[in-house]
Amino acid sequence: MFLISHRAMRVLLATLLTALCGSTALAGGRESSLPIVDTVARYASGDMQSARQAMNNSSRLGCSVNSDNVISCTAYHPLSIATCTKFFPSQAMVNAVLNLGSDGYLYFAWNSSGTCTQIITDKGSKWAPKTQ
Repeated sequence: MFLISHRAMRVLLATLLTALCGSTALAGGRESSLPIVDTVARYASGDMQSARQAMNNSSRLGCSVNSDNVISCTAYHPLSIATCTKFFPSQAMVNAVLNLGSDGYLYFAWNSSGTCTQIITDKGSKWAPKTQ
């Protein structure tokens, strides 16, 4: 039977991960996601910068939460509009809206009644910042 120490196992795993994943670091990369509104699948998504800089001047995307504990999300696209509302949302859903910021990514989905069912936000250096 072949035995290997914990330290040797860690070194072996680190070596394998480096070989599999590569060792090139990328810095300064940017992603963009133009606003999408899919009224059949009932979702909207995109990043804030792409919505602001869209050539059609009519793209909008965002969510808000008010002091009455109501979330409202809206997405405008040249060909369609999506809105949803959630009364008394979970704290996790509120946190997702509050996490969004002005330079992040937003995905929201709704049911046939127009109630927001899912909100996903992402912010980080991969999303282009707003420009003046």
